[in-house]
Amino acid sequence: MTTTLEFHEKIALLLDSVNSLTYSYLEPQEYDKWLNYANIRVLKQRLFGTTPDGVAYDREVKRVDDVQPLLRLANLAATVSSTRYQAALPTDYMFNVEVYCNIVRTEDPYKGQAQRVSVDFGTLDSLRGIVGNRVNELYQRKPLYNIYNGYVYIAVDENTTVNTIELRYIKQPIAFNLTTNTITDL
Repeated sequence: MTTTLEFHEKIALLLDSVNSLTYSYLEPQEYDKWLNYANIRVLKQRLFGTTPDGVAYDREVKRVDDVQPLLRLANLAATVSSTRYQAALPTDYMFNVEVYCNIVRTEDPYKGQAQRVSVDFGTLDSLRGIVGNRVNELYQRKPLYNIYNGYVYIAVDENTTVNTIELRYIKQPIAFNLTTNTITDL
């Protein structure tokens, strides 16, 4: 792990090596601003890729290893409203990696058994459409989620109850700050 002061020194050396007169007058706060911007940009490249198909050049294993210090797992208590459940996101949440639910079904061969299932992403309209829609009965067998306005929303059919929501996410990286000489996450 590297400190903010070390990053500032490396940037100053690079700017000196290119004989840049324009950037020699940057204040430490400006260095911090650009370092924080670059930190988020690198994080997005590692997670979501830089190619049109959304896969990074160095593929999935390397991407996960690079962001491992920022990866968190949260078990969230779900509150119910009809067949839609919601839970507040953690305060340090930045990007979603995976969502799982611990559910119990009231019908089917799995009646009464607790299951841990992965949850598919759905638009807010598709989450609203599940409630009372008998046409999409097969589609409803798997819960749908959406993250909006500080909450994760889970929609299920009327025969399913959600006990907890497991959220695997990327936390916000520690911001560069020369006055406190913070240590970076990546």
